[in-house]
Amino acid sequence: MKKITNWFPGIIVAGILALTAVQCNKKTQIEITGELKRWHPVVLIFKGPATSEQSKDNPFLNYRLDVTFTRNNTTVVVPGYYAADGNAAETGKDAGNIWKVHFLPPDTGIWQYSVSFRKGKNVAVETASSGKPCFFDGTTGSIRITETDKNPPDFRAAGKLQYAGQRYYRFSNGEYFLKAGAGSPENFLAYRDFDGTFSQGETDYTKTWEAHAVDWQKDDPTWQGGKGKGIIGAVNYLSSMGMNSVYLIALTLHGDGKDVWPFTAPDERYRFDCSKLDQWRIVFEHMNRKGIHIHFFLSETENEQLFEADEGWQGSNAFAMSRKLFYREMVARFADLPGITFNLGEEIAEDQENETGRGKALSTDQLRMFMHYIDSLDLWNTPIAMHTSSNDQHREKLFSKFIGEPSLSCLSLQLESSLKGDDYVYDQTRYWIEKSASGNHPWVVSNDEQGHFSTGVWTDATDPRHDTIRRNVLWGNLMAGGAGVEYYFGYKTGCGDLDCQNWRTRENLWKQSKVALDILRSLPYSTMRLANQLTRNKAWCLADDNLSTILVYGKNQTELRIAVPDSARYDYSFYNPITGLKIRGKENLNLRPGILLYVPKELRNIDFVCVLKKTTGM
Repeated sequence: MKKITNWFPGIIVAGILALTAVQCNKKTQIEITGELKRWHPVVLIFKGPATSEQSKDNPFLNYRLDVTFTRNNTTVVVPGYYAADGNAAETGKDAGNIWKVHFLPPDTGIWQYSVSFRKGKNVAVETASSGKPCFFDGTTGSIRITETDKNPPDFRAAGKLQYAGQRYYRFSNGEYFLKAGAGSPENFLAYRDFDGTFSQGETDYTKTWEAHAVDWQKDDPTWQGGKGKGIIGAVNYLSSMGMNSVYLIALTLHGDGKDVWPFTAPDERYRFDCSKLDQWRIVFEHMNRKGIHIHFFLSETENEQLFEADEGWQGSNAFAMSRKLFYREMVARFADLPGITFNLGEEIAEDQENETGRGKALSTDQLRMFMHYIDSLDLWNTPIAMHTSSNDQHREKLFSKFIGEPSLSCLSLQLESSLKGDDYVYDQTRYWIEKSASGNHPWVVSNDEQGHFSTGVWTDATDPRHDTIRRNVLWGNLMAGGAGVEYYFGYKTGCGDLDCQNWRTRENLWKQSKVALDILRSLPYSTMRLANQLTRNKAWCLADDNLSTILVYGKNQTELRIAVPDSARYDYSFYNPITGLKIRGKENLNLRPGILLYVPKELRNIDFVCVLKKTTGM
């Protein structure tokens, strides 16, 4: 890891500042760590006032650090945060004089930076010019960034994952992103090796991830003398199965698990646990290096009004100061990660009419304000998502109001797929892609909770083939143009949404999901459109505009008729969607118009995938 140390003159601030008498240093030391390469997180470390998480003069609220990075016509303003002694993940300390800023260089070359560090009452959630400058405010410098040297699956090889104005996310290098991965346990972060992590519920769902300690590898990260091997091993295992996304909730207080929070205590809202959050960061960085996308939920339905309820705010426009601080801290600490999505909340605003234990559900106006506020903090353009309830009427009523909303990138669907027919996931995915496109802002639409709430996706021991989930959920989402799936484990499966600590319990499903991702990635899927008319609506179909590539997914068929021009000729192959076995297509028959393909015998009683690639013809 490269380090650069620069010394710059400080700024003298005369007199006594608003909250405490603090004189500025005569010199400011800045340490820069990280690989100084494009798309690699770089950290600027500042020595400021000595304070602590519990200081009466709250360092999270009454100081504000922002650093402006500039190169040519590109300017990025990045919020910083208080970091205790700067090594809290290892020391566990809650006091020190270190502030940090994370920078994700979007391009090579020399980047100039200038520092704003201000002090004042509630300055962290006020305007950037609030308070008074102090300590290292006004410091300037530069860093030279060279090209990335990483390779996939490491996200640092591809850049920042962002909304691209279409139905798939795209990395900075132009590569599109399809996901498949774990939607459970939602309390992934309820890990006992994280500082200050324990259960507040009647049942203790905190985790050791011991089943995956064997998957930890030499040179993988740990902290505090070997802690972290279980959760790091779990990430390694999921990556080794070809999966690339994990759904996790950062705040489960008053929710289902009651065991995850970023604060110094469960009843605290304005002070953050520096060592715990640094340990989260170690895991998140490892996830991105292993090609795992972080689906970062900021709340769940039971606590979505937590901040406003605790502060006594009421009304459709309530926006608690503690929520603003929470969002700022999460953006400052994690938004620079190449592969992360911020989700406003699980089952967001599920019941806007009725009171819950924490007040009414969030209003449409509040959700809009919250998205805009996060956008204002996050110059990395991290995607923002919302997760739906399973109720079709509620989903329609609420999310129709957000058609055309520029801050909303992704709709994360919860669908009780096992109860509503084979085409339900397909139809809902297609519906919301098309409906959002009508507002000139097509959403990325994923299915991140499926099946009955009590069962979700069964373990391999109970359902070794996962036929219903594979056919109707995985391929249903992908063939409708969806962005992929995260699998929900239910509550009665023996390894469920709160208690699961072993991802091997769904290994067969990971394998089937990798088959699907591999097939789609071998095709120009980002340019392909729905084309079920080519199969006379007897199978799901995607095709590009000139029909040079056609993808068909069908079930229980002996033959496949494709309505293509008479002059067109195709090479084609069938795939077993369970094993990925490729079966080369034999001679096809011309039907005028179209061609007739015979489904291989071993695929006629299950589902099949067929890929056709044009060789000649218009």
